Amino acid sequence: MDAGGPLIPAALALDPDAFVRIAARPDGLRFALLLLAAAGLSQSLGQSVALFANRVPPARFAASLALGALAFAAAAALYAVALAATAVLLFDRPVPAVDLVRLVGLAYAPRLFGFLVLTPYFGNAISVILTGWSVLALALGARVALGLGLVETSVALLIAWALAEVLERLLGRLVALVRSVRSRLRRAWGVGA
Repeated sequence: MDAGGPLIPAALALDPDAFVRIAARPDGLRFALLLLAAAGLSQSLGQSVALFANRVPPARFAASLALGALAFAAAAALYAVALAATAVLLFDRPVPAVDLVRLVGLAYAPRLFGFLVLTPYFGNAISVILTGWSVLALALGARVALGLGLVETSVALLIAWALAEVLERLLGRLVALVRSVRSRLRRAWGVGA
């Protein structure tokens, strides 16, 4: 995978060197985005019980999984941008958002096991463990990338999380508004009726 050893097992082992290595890789951004897409796909698969229960046709099932993976990757990228903004505004640590997308992508490596959420009786516990594992990896990676202490890193991650949540909800409302306006215009013009 790379000359310094495989990044994913190193990230899963919470090795700080993995976050240094992904920042140095020329294909680090592509690697991180592919990792986020794979983790999102696994996460979507783990949450696909409702699709199975509703007997969704295979094409629609695949489309739902793909859209879930893209939404997961987009949310993680949005979190990275929020973390970059927080690092600059709060701690005057200008780190390019692209570098933080690499960091977040690698920190979300535990989410590759998201499909295990399908496990009866233990699915919720597994989900909590994977989330905690990702948060620990993210905190470790942020400390490496931003060069902050534990308290400062925790504050930066918390504020970035809140900012990402607000932005995600605003974008969701904007998309819903655009869809509503488009639907109303179509009805008013008699298109698609």
